[in-house]
Amino acid sequence: MIIHFISDSIYTRNFIEFINNNFDPRGHFFVIYGGKESSFNEFYINQSNCQLSKSALDLILGYKKIKNSSRIVIHQLNNIKLMLFILFCYHKAFDKIIWVIWGGDLYFYKICNDSIHYRFIESIRKVFIRRLRYISSYIFGDFIVSKKVYNHSAQYVKSWYPGTIDLNFVQKFEPIKPSGKFTKILAGNSADPNNNHLEIFEILSKFSNSDIHIYVILSYGGGLQYINEVKSKGRSLFKDKITFIDDYMSKDEYFDFLKNIDICVFNHYHQQGLGNINLLLCIYKKVYIQSITTPYNYYREMGVHIFDTDEIQNSSFSDFIYLSESEAESNKQKMLKDLDASTILKNWKSLFYGDR
Repeated sequence: MIIHFISDSIYTRNFIEFINNNFDPRGHFFVIYGGKESSFNEFYINQSNCQLSKSALDLILGYKKIKNSSRIVIHQLNNIKLMLFILFCYHKAFDKIIWVIWGGDLYFYKICNDSIHYRFIESIRKVFIRRLRYISSYIFGDFIVSKKVYNHSAQYVKSWYPGTIDLNFVQKFEPIKPSGKFTKILAGNSADPNNNHLEIFEILSKFSNSDIHIYVILSYGGGLQYINEVKSKGRSLFKDKITFIDDYMSKDEYFDFLKNIDICVFNHYHQQGLGNINLLLCIYKKVYIQSITTPYNYYREMGVHIFDTDEIQNSSFSDFIYLSESEAESNKQKMLKDLDASTILKNWKSLFYGDR
């Protein structure tokens, strides 16, 4: 049996459905943490191969499953209790553990401060990661970063989560010509401070007198103090030309929202928001991200037309909004090829059952 340790999220539900539809559900077991008040709890409870983890005791009770598993897949390395449990109670597990990088779990070292708590967590992470034999990610550059930071000798296996993009929706999608006189700009993808909203606002403030309207999603991912700071700064710079979205949108509502956006400006300083970026590129949107991030190089090497957020400071408004139809169509076709469902399935089969 393959046992999965995974955080609660919409991607988790989609992934469980993907596994149960494409593999024998009896061969996979999911331990889900962080989902005590999740909107997906009913879904998890109705799956025969899911367990909601509420405490460290669950790990001890699940020891037999861990010991008898053929693979242990850790989706997002952010559970210190799990790491401690394996290090001190079942160190033989490292022969069959695969860490699947999500983003923030890799770049924890960048946000780690000097507090005893953070230093303790990072010290455990270093020991744990250096003992891993297999690490997986969508962006190979993230694997390289992990190797440079943690000096491990793990092997790389590519993987990407299905269900983050509705390919049927994307394939049928036709370019939407801008409606009205305003260019609609999406600034960031969540309330997470790693979006660096305040810096985005400063960058875009040069266009405050142009025909723009900025949208900021703040429905998840950040604390109230940061959210209030973002709102205050945004309103002071853009007045009535900015809208803050505080309510969670369903999948269909989110697609409807994104398809009417013209420009997307992301300002993360490490890999984050790949599901959003991939979707936006598939539906003909012009996307800006930081060139220092691993996704920027990944997309550029694929031949995708993606742009550097820092370049906006030296751009005219016409240059800022321009993306030719041929560039947009090329982006879509390259992304559809990269996100092909059969390729994704093949990668997960290799990760689960490859000769390791």
